[in-house]
Amino acid sequence: MAANDVNDGGFSPGPDRLRQGQLLAEDLIFLLEAAVHSPYPDTIFRSRPFESLSSVQPFPMNDVAANLSTMVEDFKSYVRLGSGVPCLRQAEGDLIPISLQALFELEGETKIGPPSPNEYQRSFQTAVNRIEGQGFQVQLWRNPASFGGMLRSSLSKFLACRVATEDFRVQQPIAFARAFIAPSMSASTTQGTLAVAVNYQTSNMRVHSSPAYFLNWTYYGSSPSPVNGSLPPGLYKFAGDSTSSQGRIIDSAVFSIPADFSPVVLAF
Repeated sequence: MAANDVNDGGFSPGPDRLRQGQLLAEDLIFLLEAAVHSPYPDTIFRSRPFESLSSVQPFPMNDVAANLSTMVEDFKSYVRLGSGVPCLRQAEGDLIPISLQALFELEGETKIGPPSPNEYQRSFQTAVNRIEGQGFQVQLWRNPASFGGMLRSSLSKFLACRVATEDFRVQQPIAFARAFIAPSMSASTTQGTLAVAVNYQTSNMRVHSSPAYFLNWTYYGSSPSPVNGSLPPGLYKFAGDSTSSQGRIIDSAVFSIPADFSPVVLAF
């Protein structure tokens, strides 16, 4: 698989789903831009407009709401720090905004609370050097009050993949049934997810996942390859680190879930 390709495993959203993803992304971008100017951004993602968007989908979007809420707070911090929003630039031109936490994690740190300008500048330069050293490009988005040009493409593709999950269920019912994990009664995991086994080449790595519209890593698991876990449908990137690695190693590919239940990362 070529670097930065989307691995769709033979299944990809059709034109209707792509259009639906675009419309959903436009609605969410509208809410995001409202949240940036609101003193209470969290309330926007618990509002009736967002709930109405979520309720019509085959899978709820509470994970999307959580990421967008984090995105708003991070973008406000970037403005306060006098910086543009750093974005990972994919080979096809899509931009993936990088969370503040991900910047610090790239140099092997965990930051609690907002950074000082000096801390940010040091972490930013270190992160850029590490990302570019792994073959990526970093682009600064200079207008954090306007999300459209930065997020439209990557968010649309993610949402199109999510809403197309129903098509996958109909076309490949056995594969879907084997992968589907029933919704938990836990308040923290209120939606069904799909079983995904992440394969990698290096021993003893910690694996992390992130949606491919906002680089915001979540610990996925740590064990000899493959690492078994679960993800809601969408487009994802994976990264790995270990006690001996210098920060986090990002794989170049974007993987489509549910089309690929067994992604193979090549960067680590």
